[in-house]
Amino acid sequence: MNKLVARKAAVMALLLLTIVVVIPTATAQDDIAAQVVRAAPDNANCAATPDQILGQAFRSTAGASGETGESGLTPEGEDIAANGLGAAPDWIIQNLQYSPAGAHNVALLVVDDFSLDGSAGNGVSHGYLVYEVLAQMVRLLPPDTAAHIALEQINIADENGYRSDLILAAVQEAVDRLSAQGFERFVLNMSFVFIPCHDDEEGFDYAEFLDQRAVDPSYSIVEQLGADPAYVEALLVDPSVSFITADALVVDTVMAEAVRSDAVISEQAIIAQPEFQIESEQSNRLQLDAPLLAEAQVETREIEIAQINIAQDAVQSAIADIASEQLQVQLLEGPVFIDEQLQIIDLLQDEQLAFDPLQTYLQANQGRIFAVASAGNFKGIEPLYPARWQEVLAVSANEGNNMRRWMHSNNGAVSVPGAWFLFGDNVYRAGTSFAAPVVSMMLTIDLTQDAPVCGAAGITPELAQGAYDNQPLLDAVSQDC
Repeated sequence: MNKLVARKAAVMALLLLTIVVVIPTATAQDDIAAQVVRAAPDNANCAATPDQILGQAFRSTAGASGETGESGLTPEGEDIAANGLGAAPDWIIQNLQYSPAGAHNVALLVVDDFSLDGSAGNGVSHGYLVYEVLAQMVRLLPPDTAAHIALEQINIADENGYRSDLILAAVQEAVDRLSAQGFERFVLNMSFVFIPCHDDEEGFDYAEFLDQRAVDPSYSIVEQLGADPAYVEALLVDPSVSFITADALVVDTVMAEAVRSDAVISEQAIIAQPEFQIESEQSNRLQLDAPLLAEAQVETREIEIAQINIAQDAVQSAIADIASEQLQVQLLEGPVFIDEQLQIIDLLQDEQLAFDPLQTYLQANQGRIFAVASAGNFKGIEPLYPARWQEVLAVSANEGNNMRRWMHSNNGAVSVPGAWFLFGDNVYRAGTSFAAPVVSMMLTIDLTQDAPVCGAAGITPELAQGAYDNQPLLDAVSQDC
């Protein structure tokens, strides 16, 4: 048993080592943005990129062919190249382009953090990575198709201070300017999330966070909330944690048993059926609790636990059986839900995020402006904002060329490759941030046609009509367009 525990500890240490800090060294830029945030109106929210939230991004150095060790490994310890987990832009263009191209001019607006371009040797901001994914795909398009597509950068940082009202003004300026140049339709790619600029309940102030980050570029929003980033990272890399909600962890018991072979599981547990286990912070006992599942909105979703796709009626039936028998499962070791360490979830789901000036603008321009956003990298049952707005198409991430769902991804309306893209610095990166541009590009190509295959249905993109069930893009096109 001691050898087993030691081996598992070593594996977990390796997994955490492969999640490496990637922090641009911003100082003056954050100082400028902090001053702008302090003047934010009450109806504005603030944008945050993945490196700001957790102080890191999912990445791994791509070593030479045949190299072993940390280089080229996922956080789960798998060799990206050897296991075919790399997302290939040429495969994406050949297999996910769902429509022919036309002759209409379409602008793809990349709304992101472009505050640092790497020219001073201090790294690049998140937006340049998102832009690189798009540029890789554009280079593979026929010249007469690429000629009708313009990539435009809209910086959410610096003088725009990550504020949604100022981001809106920048979007409006770009749309007006490009419209005068003959562009008729627009796609907004938003590979970021919105959080409140100020939240008294959580004790959070975005300007104060930026002040701290100007001094320490590795400082994260998780730390600003008084939590430990290592705890959050551990939940994200734990394959037995299927979803993280504001109230509980949803744990896949079959996966948990495989990961922790010294777990003691009650003979009454229905291991062969889907089991949703909610772990409280008061106890190491995992209770199968239907009311908590209802709070987590599980009953309205078709849930994917690990690699098991379960029909919604089967989920409801299993929950009913579990609730009636009041089954309990005890794990001697495993993930523990600690509320004060997960305030970031409350911040990301704050009710004020459901309303925003940018959302109102998108609603008024549906059919002309199409918004695509990353679902988030926090194992959420629903996407984060702005992807959760009904005016926006939420995108979740798959590993490789749609090999399997990336386990860190929030649920979205559609899913495409988002892990692991190989970048020009010889680094593999993963995230829904890189899945969103794939859908944005496919939609942009479609919109060059006289009559696009996938347009808008009222204020909602046609591809966003379904539930947050991570439907493969081509399946969603066939079903919803």
